[in-house]
This record gives sequence, C-alpha cells and structure tokens, in this order.
Amino acid sequence: ALLLDSSGRLLASLPDDPGAVGQDLTSRYPHLRTAVRGAPAVSGVVTSAGRREQVVAFAVPFETPTGRRVFSGAYAVEATPLGPFVRNAIPFRSGRVLVVDEQQKVVAGSGTGEAGRQLAAVAPTLASLSTRSAYVGSGAQQQYATQSPVQGTTWSLLFAVDTDELFGPISTGARWAPRLALGGAALLGLLALTAFYRYLLQSMRLRESEARHRAILDAAGDPFVGMDDDGRVIQWNAAATRLLGWSETEALGQLMGELVVPPERRKDHTAALARFLSTGQTSLPATPVRLQALRKDGTRADVEFSVSRLPWESGWHFHAFLRDISEQLEHDRQLRHLALTDGLTGLLNRRSIMERLDQAVARAKRRSVQVAVLFIDVDQFKAVNDRNGHATGDAVLVAIGNRLRSLFRAEDSLARLGGDEFLVVCEDLASAAEAQALAERTRLALARPYDLDGVDLDGLDLDGLDLDGRSLNVTASVGLAVADGSVPAHILLARADA
Repeated sequence: ALLLDSSGRLLASLPDDPGAVGQDLTSRYPHLRTAVRGAPAVSGVVTSAGRREQVVAFAVPFETPTGRRVFSGAYAVEATPLGPFVRNAIPFRSGRVLVVDEQQKVVAGSGTGEAGRQLAAVAPTLASLSTRSAYVGSGAQQQYATQSPVQGTTWSLLFAVDTDELFGPISTGARWAPRLALGGAALLGLLALTAFYRYLLQSMRLRESEARHRAILDAAGDPFVGMDDDGRVIQWNAAATRLLGWSETEALGQLMGELVVPPERRKDHTAALARFLSTGQTSLPATPVRLQALRKDGTRADVEFSVSRLPWESGWHFHAFLRDISEQLEHDRQLRHLALTDGLTGLLNRRSIMERLDQAVARAKRRSVQVAVLFIDVDQFKAVNDRNGHATGDAVLVAIGNRLRSLFRAEDSLARLGGDEFLVVCEDLASAAEAQALAERTRLALARPYDLDGVDLDGLDLDGLDLDGRSLNVTASVGLAVADGSVPAHILLARADA
C-alpha cells in the first residue's frame, strides 16, 4: 500500500520503506499518474515499489484540507480477486478466459501459473488475435476466440473455446446454446470487472465525502468531538486540538469521560450515558450546557455545548460542537466587577454597598444581632487636591482604601461612595460599645501619615511628584450608627452620615 501527495511523491508505504519517502513514483507507474490527476485507476502487471514483486494495483484519489492525496493498494498478481472468478466462471471444458493489460501481460487467467506472464508465452494463438472475434489455430486445435476492452481500465478480456466443443453434437432445441453460453461467459466477465471498477469509483466517492466532511470540520472555528455508545472518541477536529491540547491521533479511541470530563463529574457522565442507552432518556436540557473541559496540561477550559444523537449501525453516535466561552466569562466577570466596584480604589461602589446593607439589616433582624454602619469622610480633602494636585489626591484615596482593608474583617463590606466618602458595614457585633471602639480605632488609624511611595494609581508613577520630601498627613471623621435590624437601611445610613 502507498500514500502519495498531490505531486505523486511518496508519503508513506506498507511495508515501511523510509528511504523511498519523497520519491516521485508517477514516472514509473501510469496508473498513479492518472490518480494524481484526479481519476481512479488500475494498473497492469507491474513490479511493486515496496517488495519488488509482480502485482496488480489500484489507485484512488481523495481530497484533504492540505490538498489531494492518492491511496494505492496492490495484490500479488497470483492473488487478485479476478483469479478465482476466471477459473470458475466458464461453462466449457475447453474454454479459456484471460485478462491482459496493455503490455500483453496476463492479469488473471483460468489456467494455473498464467498470471504475470506474457500472453504470447501463455497462449500464442490468442496473442495474434487482431479483431474482436475470429477463429484461431487450425485442425483439432482450432478455437473460436473473442476479445473486449474492460471499461475504465487498459485491460482486455479474452475468451476462447475449441470449435469441436462449441459446435459438437447437440439437440436442435439447444443449437444456439453454445453461442449463448459463450456470450454469457464473456458478459459475466465484463460485469465482474465493471463491478470492480465501480467499487473503486464508490470508494473514491466515499473518500471524497469523508475528506469534504473532514475539511468542513477542520475549517470550523469551534471544536467538534464525536463519541460512540461505548463512550470512546470517534471524531476530533483541529479546533478541538487547539482548545484541549490532544492531537487527533491521541484522542481517537480514548474514553471521553477520562479524556476531557473533570474527575468530579465522571460518575455523572457515565451514569447519564448508561441511562440513555437503557431507557432512551437524557438529562441534558435542550438549551446549550455550560461546563468545564479538562485540557491535556491539566488546566480547564470553560465551554458551552449541546449534544446531538445519531442512530448508527452498531448503536448510537453522539456529536457536539464545543464553544470556548472563557473570554466571554472573563468579560462578564470584568463587567460585574466594573458594575459593583469603585474604579479608583477597588472597593465596592454605592450601588453594591446599598445592596449589602439591605441584606445585612435583614440578617440582623432574623438573628437578633447588631449591625454597624461607619460613614467616613476625609477632612479638608479639597485642600489636599489644591496643594498637591489631583493625582496626589487620588493616591491618598487609594491609600485610605488599602488601610481600611487592613483594619476590617474579610466578611465586612467596604465601599467608596464617591469623592472622599467611604462606608463600612459590620455585622454580628456583640454590642454598640464594640462598634464605638471599632469606629475610634478606624479614626486613629486613618490619621497616621501616608507615605505615597509605591502607591499604584493605574500605572501613574508618583515618585516624580513634589511632596516637599514629607509624608502626607490626612485625617478623617467617622460617623457611627448601630441597630438591631428594626431600622431600615436608608435610615441607618442617614444616621451615620449625620
């Protein structure tokens, strides 16, 4: 077997012959030249490129995303499928059937040891046949012979029978039986060879269809995977390789559940497949499903997919286009972050903190605990901006946000309401006295000097700002309101502000 590229050069062979890879075989084999041009072809008797034996070969072109390829298979000349046919398809004792190529070499013969030899050596009288049909030989050796080309090949079919047998004593009612038998045998031979040629055409069309299907899948921007009802991968396109890391060769035949399904979901995958095969019911919704797929390197890809099911000869095939939604989810996360946080400090914004405050008040009422609201206002912040510039003022706000994060628990909610105003919501406090002590610690902590070196303000380097070589001193006022959940959130906020 051989595989050639679009120029007729050898890509691979069986048996493997690495030294022959890259050779142009079309100069030696006309049937390969024909196939490289796009038509299926069969050879006459030729010497094989691999084993140096006499063979009869066929070649079938097919298209791939990287260009035309040609597959060529070869039979040992004594082992072609035509051999058994021509040895058993003739109704005459003296009948003889030979298939010969354009070089007058026998492709198959009804006698033993004829294949691969020159026609002149096997049947000299038939080698001299120049018309479609004629009497050849003389006397007791005279035969009636006919020849016909085999469609789609460079072969000819020769048939001969002794005239003594052809025209021997027969009943009147069967006078034309020998001629009918002769024509029938020749016809059967032609039909057999035509069927072989049609098989090649069908194989070519099937390969072309598979190649087109493959090209479409590989050209698709989304990964495509297929699975049989044993749970093994049967299809895997180039986009699936780009997303998940496994090549098609690595993926085919592997269990889908072990290849791409995360460990914690494999039991669900196996159970769902078994349930569908036994009951026909599936737990997958009609809308696309969002899940994580395991990559070759162990990381996970966020994907969206819907599965289609196709009944097959041996059971079911399952197919799915996967859509990588990692960028979409990250974009959504960023949008949520922008919608809920303050762009300068990274703390919650006004809308988000008000939702948190409503929830905190509801929980305080349900649990009968205290909730505290700290309203923080930077003192004389306008003067900070006027003296040092707005860039320095922004850096101070960022530093205040960082200091607040270090003062409060992870479960407390911190926000910048806007300008120089900040808000903190603390839950599960033991008493109002604890809240008052917390507010005082916050006021004292915010009054400590601010060293703005190293404060990152969207990439702005503050080292060049003139701060007179001193740290910046800023103070803040803190308003406190505490309630047990019986006071609405907006009233609690207003009290802290006051």
